Parts: sequence; structure tokens; C-alpha cells
Amino acid sequence: MPKDYRYIAFTAGASLRDYDAAQEECEGVGSGLAIIRNQSDWDALQTTVNQSRITVMLEDFHFSQMWISGRKRSSNWRWYTDKIFGEDWPFWAKNQPNVDGEACARIRTSQASWMSVADVACAAITNSFICE
Repeated sequence: MPKDYRYIAFTAGASLRDYDAAQEECEGVGSGLAIIRNQSDWDALQTTVNQSRITVMLEDFHFSQMWISGRKRSSNWRWYTDKIFGEDWPFWAKNQPNVDGEACARIRTSQASWMSVADVACAAITNSFICE
């Protein structure tokens, strides 16, 4: 099976960005933050995250948080392409999304093999990020 290179992870250290800066960085390499449209995308993204986990572990993190595309303004969740997706999107973690008001989507991972998607206030923090 050929490797799937549809995503690029920018992890930790100098790659920490707020949501808008992460999107701009992705645009700078000709894409946008990662979109998860279906199970195939989820699987490819998980492969990318697992490959980047080596970098994260070397920097002694117990888990990582990475921006993906997905922003809620008003009551609509949208990808950077402006396509709407909903709170019934199948890749949200249990009890997610749960932020009132504007929020952005991010992947949470650990050194184990789990991965989940949660929402958080967009401007509040910086994270690693994944581009398409």
C-alpha cells in the first residue's frame, strides 16, 4: 500500500501558531488546514499524526494538540473552503463540540495511539497544526 502524503504536520517548538497564523502558514505552502471529510481522510490524518508523534515524544510532551480546519462563527461550523459541516460530524470526541461562541477545531493525541477532535476558543492558545 503506498504512503498517503495528503497531510503535512507542523509540530511543537517554532511551529506553534494561533489558528489564523496556522491557516496562513498552510496557505503559504499552497493548501489550508487539514479537512476531515470521511474515514479515509481520518485514517490518513491519523497516520500523519502517528509519524509526527516521534518529534513530539522527543520533546517530552505527553500529548499534542494540533489545529485542523474547522471554525465556528455564529452557529455554523465551516472548513477553510467555506463548506459547512455540523455538530453531528462523526469525528468529534464525546461531548464535543462544547464551546459557546466562536471556536476552532483541533486534534488531541497522546503517546498512545488515540486521537480525538475537540473545539477550543480560537485566539486563546497556540498549537501545532496540520496542513493538507
